[in-house]
Amino acid sequence: GMVAEADADGAEDGEAQLPDKPHELATLGYEALRSTGLITEEAIAAFEGSLNKRSARLPEPVTLTATTTLDKSQRTTVHSTIKKYYPKLTSYVEDGNIKVCSVDNTTSRKTTWPKDRPNYLHFTLYKENIETAQCLKAISSKLCVNHKVISTAGTKDKRAITAQKASAYRITAKRLAALNGSSYGRGLVKLGDFSYQKTEVKLGMHTGNRFSIVLRNFEGDSEGLKHTIEQVAANGFINYFGLQRFGTTSIPTYMVAVKFLSGDIIGGISMILQSKAEVVKEFQAAVDHFIADPKDAKGALAKTPYFCQSERSLLESLAKSEGNPMNVLNAMPRNSRSLYFHALQSVIWNQMASKRIASHGPQPIPGDLVITEPGQAQGLPKVKHLTEDDIKTGTYTAADVVLPLPGIDKQLQYPTTAGCDFDAYRECMEKYDALSLVGLAPAKNVCCKDLNLYGSYRPIVARPQNLTWSLTPYTDDEEILQVCEYDSETGTLRGPDACIAGFQEPPPKPEGSKTALRVSFTLNSSTYATVCLREIVNLTTTNA
Repeated sequence: GMVAEADADGAEDGEAQLPDKPHELATLGYEALRSTGLITEEAIAAFEGSLNKRSARLPEPVTLTATTTLDKSQRTTVHSTIKKYYPKLTSYVEDGNIKVCSVDNTTSRKTTWPKDRPNYLHFTLYKENIETAQCLKAISSKLCVNHKVISTAGTKDKRAITAQKASAYRITAKRLAALNGSSYGRGLVKLGDFSYQKTEVKLGMHTGNRFSIVLRNFEGDSEGLKHTIEQVAANGFINYFGLQRFGTTSIPTYMVAVKFLSGDIIGGISMILQSKAEVVKEFQAAVDHFIADPKDAKGALAKTPYFCQSERSLLESLAKSEGNPMNVLNAMPRNSRSLYFHALQSVIWNQMASKRIASHGPQPIPGDLVITEPGQAQGLPKVKHLTEDDIKTGTYTAADVVLPLPGIDKQLQYPTTAGCDFDAYRECMEKYDALSLVGLAPAKNVCCKDLNLYGSYRPIVARPQNLTWSLTPYTDDEEILQVCEYDSETGTLRGPDACIAGFQEPPPKPEGSKTALRVSFTLNSSTYATVCLREIVNLTTTNA
């Protein structure tokens, strides 16, 4: 065998000593990456263009797109190359791709978190035109930390200006504040209102949401509007899942779940892609390619715009699935995957709520279910069936009556009232080929238990709290009619607690050629503002 002899400087005889200057070392690194044949030339060029030549750092994480599906040893080769030639960078795997980002000295293992500082940084997450999951993924990626480090109490709509409480485990306020200058694609994200706390912000911790909505070009009668709002405030509205629960395109999200439950994974993926193409026209060419040849996911990926991140991840997973689309379903983030199945549960609930109201009205009747004891953690609450005596006492109101969302829980109970008992639920589920949701039929290739498809109870009536409204004259459709938490001019961000009474309103103007309805209210979590708004303006919600 051969024994390499080290010289006085520590370099082994036969191995060239690496240069000290960062840019010279980086140049060797680019050639080393090329020599592996594992990373595309386009990705290496993008990496080289992003690296700061003086500091040898990256302003944001860079994806090293592979020339093929990498096995563990090949990924190790890439990681080792980055470690050898780029000491100020680190590499990691995210969604099957190798990414590279700068090493932050504050995350070094040698640096200890101050003992007197609470572990969690609470902050306000303000966003526009970006989904919560995508936003959290981007933040964790920019910080080079696991996505589980960042958490929120709930998800907010993409097509809304939202502010919510979030927390980060052992991340300093300085590091988060530094992200305010980062790019988030077509979305806007701002972080602020920092404070260190002992507890984590967890999913479901919030009690509700405060909504402030401006409806422009309002032409309704003010007296009739006043009467309607008083009725909604007093009696509430049917607690339907909003239409956005089922998507905003011609392909309802629950139909994807129907495809998945039937074992047609490719059919479900096609629906997801077609739905995106309806919104993003630049994506249509990729969809057409995939529909023509579902086995050529790589070809469809090449035609997919860079900003269609979720769809790119889906196609990348399919290209690496080795002909087994079930691998794609399993590789999907659980939250994204469950979205489609939860939509199926929701459409069934909406159907049953319509039957219940149409047959018996909103008031409680014998056989209805009411909650008697809240559930603990993820457990179901305790419920009881109302009797004739319960109705006579008047103890329960319409707001107490609940209907179940079907799930695999054996202890989930159903009403005994005609038209919405278990037989009625079964008939409704059969229409959607969804009997596997309650274990009455096997799901082909899909495990409902793994998908966390448990049932729950939902009130059939919801009541808005602190409902306020006003009619405001205006002329210009671009005129700002309410002030949000984030002030783009000053760069300041207020926390959600500061806005509990509603968004601030600009000073009213005495006259204008048009009228806007400004309405604010608070709803319990999982209750839809769009459903409440439709009731207020006397629109008829089309049953999903």
